[in-house]
Amino acid sequence: MKLTDKLVEKIGYDKMLHFLLAAWFVSECKAYGIGVGCIAWIVIVALAFVKEKWLDDFFDAKDLLWPALGGFTSLVLMVLKDCILKC
Repeated sequence: MKLTDKLVEKIGYDKMLHFLLAAWFVSECKAYGIGVGCIAWIVIVALAFVKEKWLDDFFDAKDLLWPALGGFTSLVLMVLKDCILKC
């Protein structure tokens, strides 16, 4: 618990939730293939941009970084899993 508490303390709840939600969404969509996973990643980043630009009080570029990293992490793990299973 100390590790997660320190992570949340350092990064913040909002950015951590952006990361986890994006990773979850992309992982659910990539079951249909890497192409759908990439499209899901683009959709998540676009939705994060829309949220930051028009729904939040001020634009925070770091809030765009965390969902992009979450989705990208999910895609990289999928590619690594596929490479390991095919080898």
